[in-house]
Amino acid sequence: MPLGNSCTENLGYHVAKELAMIETQRQNLQTGKPVRLAVSDFGMDCVLVRADVYQCQQAMQDVAALIDRNMREDDANDPLLQSYQDVQP
Repeated sequence: MPLGNSCTENLGYHVAKELAMIETQRQNLQTGKPVRLAVSDFGMDCVLVRADVYQCQQAMQDVAALIDRNMREDDANDPLLQSYQDVQP
């Protein structure tokens, strides 16, 4: 499977041609787990995830943002909102 394609390149992703990973890191990626890598060029650690896992996480964030927006809109149009919040347990 090629590491890069026009979709990732157009989105501004830099696709590495080769990564040096130990076997447990490879196994983690194969099972969908993230892998933490030290990137000496940047002087920081980065997290590597499979593209399908990343896309799923992005989709969940998009859904969460939509829910948040809808909740704010509902709250803004709810004349009884303050009375709900004033209820003591």
